[in-house]
Amino acid sequence: MIKRFLVSAIIISIAFQFLFTSQAFAQGPNIPCDAYILFDLDNGRVLAEKDATKKIYPASTTKIMTAILAMERNPLDKLMTASRAAVLEIGIGGQNIGIQEGEQLYFRDLLNATLLNSANEGANIIAENSGVTRQEFIALMNAKAKKIGATHTHFVNTHGMPDPNHYTTAQDLAKIARYAMLLSPKSKIFRSIVARRSYTLPPTNKHTIWYGLKVTNQLPSYQSEYFKKVLGVKTGYTRLSGNNFVGCVENYEGKRILSVLAGVRSISKNSNRFYYTRQLMEYGYKTNSVRVISPKNEFAGVLQVTNQPGGINQVNLVVSKEVKAFLPNNKNLTRKVVNAKTNLTAPLRAGTKVATLKYYLDGREIASVPLFTERDVPLSYNAVRNNIILVFSIFIVFLLLLALIFNRRREAK
Repeated sequence: MIKRFLVSAIIISIAFQFLFTSQAFAQGPNIPCDAYILFDLDNGRVLAEKDATKKIYPASTTKIMTAILAMERNPLDKLMTASRAAVLEIGIGGQNIGIQEGEQLYFRDLLNATLLNSANEGANIIAENSGVTRQEFIALMNAKAKKIGATHTHFVNTHGMPDPNHYTTAQDLAKIARYAMLLSPKSKIFRSIVARRSYTLPPTNKHTIWYGLKVTNQLPSYQSEYFKKVLGVKTGYTRLSGNNFVGCVENYEGKRILSVLAGVRSISKNSNRFYYTRQLMEYGYKTNSVRVISPKNEFAGVLQVTNQPGGINQVNLVVSKEVKAFLPNNKNLTRKVVNAKTNLTAPLRAGTKVATLKYYLDGREIASVPLFTERDVPLSYNAVRNNIILVFSIFIVFLLLLALIFNRRREAK
């Protein structure tokens, strides 16, 4: 009975949790826009939102999907040719850089023109040179959106010019942007492009010289003490959509957050999409902070180790490394040991991975770390003695068998 009680107590200690009172995240600053969302780039945790599931029109932020899909299908040094349709079908007043029919540009240059200057014809040319027709490429954009989890998004063109059937939500656009910035196999290249402040196109068969591309992202001009680096990513505007902006920044501790702002109608210095994006980013860094949630070698529970014959030992579990997380200033975490190995037997060396510690915020996993044994668990004296006796007994039996075989052979002679 006492042994059963001890076993139960050990199991309970493995699954212990730090309980907290769950609170919904703050709604964030009051920004005059159609919708916004602010989230942790690394784990997708929402920091603030406003009407994030409301239908919006993405405008040129569509080109995030166009670019990342094409990057996963084409090498950067692929030479692409502009068709007549690609340069003409950019919508009335559509942004362009003057690419001509029959002009040949490398994919990397078209990407920079499309993402930095928002060239509509660049998006069309990229789609038409990706091994499919433009309409097939748009169908792939929709399929990719669904795969990413952007289930309330539908595209009808590559560049974002207005159409009633070309729509998304701030939440969906955030998923697409996070995929492009972090999860795609081409994310590193994508990040390097959207972080640029300038780009000069090389000569082509139609242009001997290009004037420098004007970068539409002006967030770097809105400096803040709360973040040190602007990482991108994309602007968008039509009369239907208003001013949109997907932005990403990094603070002095290396924490990256990303925002989607949709439907800002003003363009004055202190009431435009970049000003409000800075306001959103500062809110995120003011209300959250990087905290150590487990120091290295922190105790995290115990496990039983069987030590023959019949003995039971215990070993402490410790955190393998310091664990940090970007968390709300007014919340704590739940944590739980999972995947604990059972039927552990001695000898057991210190530093053996035997379980995993997971951390949860509002029921959602935000981090995990391996747990290791704190010390060696050697065989007991009795187990060692018994093993020696067993080995010695086997040896004696072996000698007796040899003697028996030898005697029988001698008698046979």
